[in-house]
Amino acid sequence: MENGDKIAISKKTLLRIGPVIAITMILLARGRAPEVLLFLIGVGAGLYIGKDLFSRKETATDGD
Repeated sequence: MENGDKIAISKKTLLRIGPVIAITMILLARGRAPEVLLFLIGVGAGLYIGKDLFSRKETATDGD
C-alpha cells in the first residue's frame, strides 16, 4: 500500500460521522427508506449551511 492509498480522518470528524451512520443503519434495518432519505437530505443541508457559515467566519478574521 502506497502513501497515496491512505485516508486520514480526524477524531473530531469521526465523532460527528458516527451517529449519522448509526441512525442511518437503524432506520434501514427497520425498513424506513423514506425516513433515511429525509435524514440524509437534512444532514446534507446542515453541511452546506455549516460550510457557508465557516467560510464567512474565516474571511471575516483574515483581514485582522
